[in-house]
Amino acid sequence: MMLKATLITAFACLAATAAPTPGRARAWCLDANDGKKLAARYTDLRGDFTEGKALAVLAQGFTEMSDSANVVAGKPPGSTTYASQQEFIDAGLAGLLPRPEALDVLDVLAVTCDTVTLRWSLRLAAAAANDGSDGPLPDVLGVSVLRAVMEEDDWRVGGVWTEFNSWAYLQGVEATHI
Repeated sequence: MMLKATLITAFACLAATAAPTPGRARAWCLDANDGKKLAARYTDLRGDFTEGKALAVLAQGFTEMSDSANVVAGKPPGSTTYASQQEFIDAGLAGLLPRPEALDVLDVLAVTCDTVTLRWSLRLAAAAANDGSDGPLPDVLGVSVLRAVMEEDDWRVGGVWTEFNSWAYLQGVEATHI
């Protein structure tokens, strides 16, 4: 009988720690709706950077990895693109983040307990292609994997892994700086 009472107590304790806190607005695991909201908040930050948005969207332990961005910036592939929330904010304030004409989430591909995977399209400022044609610049297409963390009772982006077609990005940067 003592073993049965001990097991019941143990399972009750485990269930209580996994259950959301009463009165708390969020559970410990992302749902599809929260994942889509986090993707939208992150792309809004990338599309229209402000320090206030960065502080509201990025977790304190934020990092970003992108070989595509590293190649564009002259950093070695495999290195960390932004090692901290503050480094990302400093890059944004210095104008080192792209200022797109449009940044759209094409699809939220997957939402798991702590990860959101999305496809996006970035359009740089309207300018003619720099290849002798009068056609528009190609959109920059990319995929980002966001690691979500709960901070201050809100989902924030704790880490990002992004890859994009850097050739289209470089064409756009070159065309807008001539």
